[in-house]
Amino acid sequence: MRFLLALLFIPCMHDVAAQRLAPGFDLHEYTELLKVGRSFVDSVIPGLDIPHSSRFRRVYRSPVMGLENMWELHTDDRGTAVISLRGTTAKAVSWLANGYAAMIPATGSMQLEKGFTFDHQLAHDPQAAVHVGWTVGLGFLQRDILPKVDSLYKAGVRDVIITGHSQGGALAYLLTAHLWDLRTRGVLPGDLRLKTYASAAPKPGNLFFAHHYESVTREWAFNVVNAWDWVPETPMSIQTVDDFNAINPFTDGKTAMKDLPLSQRVVARHVYNKLDKPTRKAGRHYRKYLGGSASGFVQKNLPDYVPPTYAETNLYVRTGTIVTLMPDSDYYARFPQEKEQVFINHMLEPYVYLMERYAPDARAALPRVPEHAETAPDSRAFRERKIMDGISFHALGHEPAWVLDMKMDQGMRFSEGEGNVWFMPPVEPARAQDANVLRYHATTVRGALTVTVQELPCTDTLSGTVLPWTVRVEATDAQGSTLERNGCGTYLPPVRLQDVWMLTSLNGKDIQPGAYREAPRLEFYAAEGRVTGSGGCNGIGGGFVAVPGGIRFGNLISTLRACEGVIGTVEQDFLKALTGRELHTTFQANDLSLSHPDGTALVFRRVD
Repeated sequence: MRFLLALLFIPCMHDVAAQRLAPGFDLHEYTELLKVGRSFVDSVIPGLDIPHSSRFRRVYRSPVMGLENMWELHTDDRGTAVISLRGTTAKAVSWLANGYAAMIPATGSMQLEKGFTFDHQLAHDPQAAVHVGWTVGLGFLQRDILPKVDSLYKAGVRDVIITGHSQGGALAYLLTAHLWDLRTRGVLPGDLRLKTYASAAPKPGNLFFAHHYESVTREWAFNVVNAWDWVPETPMSIQTVDDFNAINPFTDGKTAMKDLPLSQRVVARHVYNKLDKPTRKAGRHYRKYLGGSASGFVQKNLPDYVPPTYAETNLYVRTGTIVTLMPDSDYYARFPQEKEQVFINHMLEPYVYLMERYAPDARAALPRVPEHAETAPDSRAFRERKIMDGISFHALGHEPAWVLDMKMDQGMRFSEGEGNVWFMPPVEPARAQDANVLRYHATTVRGALTVTVQELPCTDTLSGTVLPWTVRVEATDAQGSTLERNGCGTYLPPVRLQDVWMLTSLNGKDIQPGAYREAPRLEFYAAEGRVTGSGGCNGIGGGFVAVPGGIRFGNLISTLRACEGVIGTVEQDFLKALTGRELHTTFQANDLSLSHPDGTALVFRRVD
């Protein structure tokens, strides 16, 4: 029912001028899909702290099914839908899906539950084979996905993007093959456009599957790989002489040796056996342990599952049109290569980081700063869009029009009309002698950028909006040309702040939520600059603004219920710690810390 209601808010294609999916790799499209993948992360962890997509919104999240599989449906409300497939979770059954790594024929059927048999034709070549664990997941997922695709089509949606990161990328391959086959056979409409971005994905099948997949999808399916990420190198592959095309000089090698002189024939056959037998033996072990033995564990989670016959091949290969992201020295500095951090190169954040540096002119190719003509920077819609995109500071000026955006962990972007765009590495602000002045400076091969930010009210000349910071930009390009611009700016709170936070510690003293009528808590509305909550006895609320490295609360107000004892004391201390204070913010996993140089310290736990 929720899904059907959500569809009502997806405008019909006849009512909206939409940009249709086009063949070819689109770096902006892929970057938005990485942000779509962030939607699965309910509890932010290091390496996944990236903004939500500013283009797509979630309209459906599936229940958990199969081997801990899940998918989400997102839409841009302009005729494009995204099927986003979740990757591996921390649960053992999710890792079991990866480890159940024997191959099965790409065409066949398997009983997943009583009364539910999954028929699949993922490639036409009888030698094509795919990963059994992910095919089990595909079977469950497609049962839930196909009715939604049908509903989308009836609602006017013709463009569907399939995406997933890590295990989700492996599932994206198989779902793509399945949907293309259904479309070819007329089960799905022929005018349904499918485009796939597999991200950080392991190898889904053997060479014959890859041949079919690549010949069918051509410019409509891509595999994006960080060259330092080990996951796309898995599963381990074993090649025997049987993994060649029918006509080859290896399969019948012994027969070809019969015309050799006896002494040479003996030596040749000895060498051939030494090379051939170990790979065949390894393949048998692979199927025994990662097929037969692993299936027993699968059946403990899926009692009615009937394992299919395994294919006598284990030649896993990379599949699809490969887009390789190459790390450099800046990447090494941002993501130190420590053996203890085995997923340092695999999470969403390094992929976003590399994608933003994918090509020397990648950023210059972005649309040229229409922001100066948009809604005023103090409007809720404008602020929400910037916050969701991870912007920490936004500034603009006119005559000529220019825009500056900062992401404190990534760098700065300065744009002017049709001029150049500079993207700088992350920088730390330097505080000038005047305490309310900050300077940000960075230098790259493209030039240098210095931004001076002063806490002084500034009126935007176009909209009349008063912003809290006066900004001066000094830019120099690689040829030595310089410019100076003046304007107004505002800091924006981090998107992670927008949530409900329960107080767990106040100035070093633990807070026990169960002891209060309403546990002390805060709920932030980042785009509105508003906070509500409870002090433990009374309701509280007020405003806040973002400042460098933190937030500043206004005068918070509360209801007037009489509060006695420890509860009343804690509430008074809580309000005192917040009201009219500028506090430094720190996020760690599900915790938010607010601190002040005078020793004030509040720790909150995220809840929703």
